[in-house]
Amino acid sequence: MRSDRNRGGQFPDAYQDSLLNASFSAEAYDDQAIPWSSSNPQAFHNQQQQYQDQYGLDPDVAFSSNNYDYQYIDPSQHHLDVEPSKTLWQRIWSREALKVLFWCTGGILGAVVQNVYLAESGKKLRQYPYFIYWSTTIPFNLIFGIALAGVMCFTDQITYQMRRISQYKFATIGFLNAINGLLLLFSNPHVPGPIQALLGPTVVTIPLTMIVCFIFLGHRYNWKHLVSVLIIAGGVFLAFYPSIFSDYPSDVAGTPYWNGLWLLGSVPLVLAAVWEEKLFGSEQVHVIYMVALSMMWQTLFVALSFPVDAIPGFGTSSSIKEIFTHQHEALRCLARQDISDLCPDCDCDQAWWNLLLFVVGYLMTNFFQVGVVKYCGATFFYVVSTLVVPLTEFAFSWKALLGDDAVALHKYNYLALGVLVIGMPLFRMAGRATLRDNSQEFGYYTQDGFAPAVEDPSLLQHNVHVNSQFEPHYIQSYE
Repeated sequence: MRSDRNRGGQFPDAYQDSLLNASFSAEAYDDQAIPWSSSNPQAFHNQQQQYQDQYGLDPDVAFSSNNYDYQYIDPSQHHLDVEPSKTLWQRIWSREALKVLFWCTGGILGAVVQNVYLAESGKKLRQYPYFIYWSTTIPFNLIFGIALAGVMCFTDQITYQMRRISQYKFATIGFLNAINGLLLLFSNPHVPGPIQALLGPTVVTIPLTMIVCFIFLGHRYNWKHLVSVLIIAGGVFLAFYPSIFSDYPSDVAGTPYWNGLWLLGSVPLVLAAVWEEKLFGSEQVHVIYMVALSMMWQTLFVALSFPVDAIPGFGTSSSIKEIFTHQHEALRCLARQDISDLCPDCDCDQAWWNLLLFVVGYLMTNFFQVGVVKYCGATFFYVVSTLVVPLTEFAFSWKALLGDDAVALHKYNYLALGVLVIGMPLFRMAGRATLRDNSQEFGYYTQDGFAPAVEDPSLLQHNVHVNSQFEPHYIQSYE
């Protein structure tokens, strides 16, 4: 019988755990067990020597009766398979480390590609933002529709309770995401890439979600949240400053009008996140089911929103008839036909593959960020989502990548970037908010139990997903 005293780590944990798992009672192994006493000195000495040779342990420590009064081991039937200690180099190149490297690298690369080639698609098809708006919804509908069909046909994960969820919940998400895409894509050609990175969703959704959750969900925040949000707000102001108070040209600093619309494009995304948090907080919903249905509703709202392209000062068409003419011209450009007489600013040789890379970046973002959250944990998720901002910023200024479209960074870009890279991790380290009545944190009921929510909409838990193909986001399916 084993004594519990003095287990204070006198020999390696892995060996200690294996030793405990291989412990047996004297009654069960009377004939084979080797007692830790002097009654059988030769067998005890042989066993000491065996473990000393195999594990490099000091037999006076590992087999001391001060650690355990009695220990019965059947070495013929129960081999203690203990992994030897690894060097630093072995840890760096271990399977676990390579897995983290794979998922994190893919997540960062996918988000940067999505950001950069969304902006580049807008430049190559500058006169046709509504075409990009509706055409990019088609492949995503097909992909998620096929995924949903597969889940429903070959699994029982889509339950009867899920199918009974009211469609207005999915329709609301689809409507908000449609507004999100509308504001982003129509302002996209007018906002320089570095400004898009600094005023994009990874940054501005943090303070916006905090405000919305405080007003509508009754969340309370500590002083660390407030300080970090003020720092982020300072970074946003520095990003805006050149377009308002300096003499930088609009192709470098943007304009207050279009920069403001780009920033406002994240507001519907935040509202969609809070809406999902509120409505889906007490019931399970499969992520594929929610994405597919909300995408279907989003496509309907996108199709009905075509008149906005004729709004003066916002759209690029002068009449309803010209909207349809522009769609035909954009299709010709995508087929690499020469339309320079109709759209002098368009680059039809590169438009198709820029749009394709945007779609690929979106799919990579979804796939790899699921892996980051599932296999690497929240710490690495924070690293990935924070690194996306500076890497996207520098990607827009990289001439080897974008050629003549590269935008030189100015001092306000660097200042804003430095402030934001400090503020974003501080917010994520500030902890989670609670409800005003001091009840349990708001969260989601999943098949694994209660999962607390967080105030960063890019880290919604388990069954909630911000479904916008126009902004990098992070999803987590059932574990």
